[in-house]
Amino acid sequence: MEAMAAKRPIVATDIAENRELLDHEATGLLVPTRNVNKTAKTLIRLIDNKHERERLANNAYNKVLSDFDMKVIVPKYRKFYLEL
Repeated sequence: MEAMAAKRPIVATDIAENRELLDHEATGLLVPTRNVNKTAKTLIRLIDNKHERERLANNAYNKVLSDFDMKVIVPKYRKFYLEL
C-alpha cells in the first residue's frame, strides 16, 4: 500500500493478500510465487515501458485515494463500531 501511495509501479507475488490489494494489469502486476523467470520478465517489461509504469502507478494511487483514504476509512470503522 505504501508503494501505491507513493505512485510506484508494483510487481508482487500472486498470493491472497496481494490479490486483495492489487488488480492484476490495472493497479499492479502479479507474478507466480517462486518463479524467478516470470518475475524477471515482468520487471524487464516495466523497465522497458515507461507508459505502462506510469499507468499502473497512477491507477494504484487512485485506488489508495478512493479505498483507503482516512476520509473513506474512518466513517466505515465508525459505522462498524456503532453497529456492534
